[in-house]
Amino acid sequence: MSATPRRIALLNDGSAYVGPALAREWARRGHDLVVGDPAAGLVEELEGLGATVHPVSGVRDLAQEGAADRLVAAALERFGRIDAACAFTGRIVGGPFRTSTVDDLHQPAHLV
Repeated sequence: MSATPRRIALLNDGSAYVGPALAREWARRGHDLVVGDPAAGLVEELEGLGATVHPVSGVRDLAQEGAADRLVAAALERFGRIDAACAFTGRIVGGPFRTSTVDDLHQPAHLV
């Protein structure tokens, strides 16, 4: 019987806020990770928890043209798929991650 493959998680910002803590939790739960702009020492810490980690530089700010595409492409190239993702910009934008635009980020917030 073969082992269940590890899930692949993508995180755009591993440098601050909830990013490092979320990456640690995913690693503890058996995920391999694609981490954007990881904090110093984070990659080694995650690898110590058993994760294979692929760091990607320059993707923390998803409003930068091409950042989302570079992050997704890195995940697909390294692991072939994405099972979970967290991309936070301080705004909630509905719809597909890769097709959201900078204009979407500048829309007024709607209270639900």
